[in-house]
Amino acid sequence: FGVLFHPKSAPKKDKQLFAWLVLATLPTVFIGFLVKDSMDTFRTPEYVATMFLVSAGLFILAERFPKRKRSKIKSKTAFFAAFFQIFALLPGISRSGTVMAGSMLSGTDREESTRFSFLLGLPVIAGAFLLSSLTIYQEGLPDSLTHTSLFIGFISSALSGYFMARFLLRFFKKHTLNSFAIYLILISIGIFITL
Repeated sequence: FGVLFHPKSAPKKDKQLFAWLVLATLPTVFIGFLVKDSMDTFRTPEYVATMFLVSAGLFILAERFPKRKRSKIKSKTAFFAAFFQIFALLPGISRSGTVMAGSMLSGTDREESTRFSFLLGLPVIAGAFLLSSLTIYQEGLPDSLTHTSLFIGFISSALSGYFMARFLLRFFKKHTLNSFAIYLILISIGIFITL
C-alpha cells in the first residue's frame, strides 16, 4: 500500500514487487474479460475432476523442478505467474495453488511463491468485488438476498480468507504441495467413481 500512497518514499524492492504484481495481473484481466461468458460450458463434473488431476500433476512437478530455487521474485516469476493465473481461469483449477506452482517452476522457492500468489490474488479479488458491486447496482439484489446477509457474507469471507492465508504461509514453510496433490487425486477418483 505504501507504493500506492507514498511512491516516492517506498523502498525499491516494494516498487519492484508492485511492478511484478501489475505485470502478472493485467494479462489475466484482459483474457478473463474476453472468456468470462464461455467458462460455464466447462463446468461439468467430468471436466472439473480432470482439471483436479492436471493440478495435482502440476503441484508434483513444481516440487521437483528446478532442483535449486531462489528466495527472490524476478521478472521470470511474474511471467510464469501471469501464464498460470490465466490457466487458472478454467473451472477446477485453483488460482492460488496454480500460481504458486508456476512461480516455483520459474525457480522461486515455495515460501516466496506462496507469498507472491496471495499478493497476486488481491487485485483479482478486488476486481471481482467491483464487478459484482456494479452488477448489483445496475440490476439490484436477487430476491433471496438482503443487504445485511450480503454484508455478513462479505465480512466472513474477508476474515476467513485472511486467516487461511496466514495459515498457509506458515504451513508451506515446512510442508510441500505434494499433500494437496494427493488430496486432489483422491477427490478426482471419488468424482469419477460416483459418476
